[in-house]
Amino acid sequence: MELAEEFVDNHNIEVRWDEVTCQNYGEIQEGGTFYQVWLEDEQSIEAKLNIMKKYNIAGVAAWKLGFEKASIWDVIGDYLNVE
Repeated sequence: MELAEEFVDNHNIEVRWDEVTCQNYGEIQEGGTFYQVWLEDEQSIEAKLNIMKKYNIAGVAAWKLGFEKASIWDVIGDYLNVE
């Protein structure tokens, strides 16, 4: 997550919320190549947890433990009502 945010910051990419995917994303074109960056962050994790609750889904999955920011665990903890 932090590497993606660094890429966004270093390239001055404007990030927007996508209502369909419930994720922030940005676009940039460099040297004739078009890039899209999709950001998993506190807002997107919260949206996924709310969908999980709404549809009584048993759980969610993550790409790799350790890629997340520490603040993600606060969102998950709030959802689970644990400290």
